[in-house]
Amino acid sequence: MEASSRAPTQGGPQPPIGLRLGAAPNRSRADRSRPQAIASAPSTDEGEPDGVSLKEFTAFVIKMGHWASGTAVHYKESIVVAAEATINLLAPGLPLGKRFESHQVVLMADARPWHLGDRLESDGKWRIILFAGDVRDLTQRQKLDEVEAYLGSVVPIHLRITTWIPCLKF
Repeated sequence: MEASSRAPTQGGPQPPIGLRLGAAPNRSRADRSRPQAIASAPSTDEGEPDGVSLKEFTAFVIKMGHWASGTAVHYKESIVVAAEATINLLAPGLPLGKRFESHQVVLMADARPWHLGDRLESDGKWRIILFAGDVRDLTQRQKLDEVEAYLGSVVPIHLRITTWIPCLKF
C-alpha cells in the first residue's frame, strides 16, 4: 500500500484553497495576539498601564472562540458565496460568506431542545435549513411541506439515496 504524500484533513472536506487563502491573514493575526493577551498581567484598580482589563480579556476570549470554531471567517465573493451587495431579505441575520453558527432550536419530531450544530453531521455536504416558524400553524406547515416536496422532486432519483437529506423540521 502506497503512503499518501498529503496529510489527512480533519473534519472532512475543506473549502477550496482560494477561499481559505483570503481568510488566512486574519487568522494569522488572531493566532499571534492570543499568547500576548493570555500572558498579559491583569490591570489593577490603580490603572496599571500595561495590564489587560477584564472587559478587554473577555472580549478577546469571545473573539478567539469564534476563530476556533471557524465562525469568524468571512469568505469573499466566489462561485459558492453570493456578492456582498446581495440583499439578504429572507435571512437578514445570517451574513453571506460566513459559517452558520449553532443555535438552540426545538426539534419538531421530539419537542426537545437541541443545538442545531449537533443535529447536522459535519461531512462536507451542503445543507438547506428551513426556519418555518410555528409549524403548528396550518399555513406555515403547508409552506414547509411544499418546499420539502419541491426539493424531493428536483433531486435526481439516482442521487437521492446518497445526497438527499430529508428536511429537518425544527
